[in-house]
Amino acid sequence: MRTFSRWLCIAIASIYPRLAPAAVHRGHMVVTGVAGELHQIGGNLVADAMEASGWTVGFLGTNLPHSSILATVEEVSADVLCVSTTLVANLPAVAELVRMVRDKLSGRVPRIVLGGAAYRIAAGFAGEMGADVVRDLRGGIAMLC
Repeated sequence: MRTFSRWLCIAIASIYPRLAPAAVHRGHMVVTGVAGELHQIGGNLVADAMEASGWTVGFLGTNLPHSSILATVEEVSADVLCVSTTLVANLPAVAELVRMVRDKLSGRVPRIVLGGAAYRIAAGFAGEMGADVVRDLRGGIAMLC
């Protein structure tokens, strides 16, 4: 499985330089996974696609402390925070991050968009959090562009 992941990352990295720059600037976006989340390929794909669509994207990777995510969202005045989550076990951490963002940035809360396999299993979670959910990359592009 590790070999497959490595080759997949190489394939994704080879596509990025071929993306044409967007003619429009849509705003600032932060793409990340929460503390405990180790999967980042989906988030990486989203970040690249959104950048090609005109967003200025900060892709943080995954398994970061929530305080670091919050600091970046605040620093860049993000218009959108995208959280990629693969494992249902990480949904409590997503809920904690969403609460932190809303509490600390009450004057300028970004749009919160959730995506990944966890939300296909726990379909009502995003609604409970008051966040948008995307089912796949195409849906994310349609929603945000």
